[in-house]
Amino acid sequence: MGVHHIGIAVRDLQESLRFYRDGLGCQVVFEETFDRDWQRLVGSPASRMRAVVVAHPEDPACPIELIAFEDGVRRSAHLDAPNGLFLIAFPTSDVPGTKARLTELGFGKFEESQSEIQGQRIHITFVRDPDGTVVELVSSEETRHVKL
Repeated sequence: MGVHHIGIAVRDLQESLRFYRDGLGCQVVFEETFDRDWQRLVGSPASRMRAVVVAHPEDPACPIELIAFEDGVRRSAHLDAPNGLFLIAFPTSDVPGTKARLTELGFGKFEESQSEIQGQRIHITFVRDPDGTVVELVSSEETRHVKL
């Protein structure tokens, strides 16, 4: 079973769109405002929620739903953390280009790491979105050598 989508309650929808759409290259696939009993459904006293779903064109299988509660409420009352999400990882073949776009948009604090896992050299770049969620940019290259 895979993940259908990830939802992030954001403080500033436009700033989050700058990060995910303009910086990471995600595409907006859905936008809607919902009037619901959010207290009953997710523990939030808000009555209106704006949802913008974005997906990365290189791997659109798990989109991200950016949630902005319109009455200024950011999260469910039962969560202690600003949001319950720890990390989102994006596969990318263009880490330098992605980093350049993010830096130009003011999101240029990166941490770099790498590993070798099952013959793949994994390059990892960590950056935080406007709400502090860790975003991991992952690229890999084959390191196995075929013996003849």
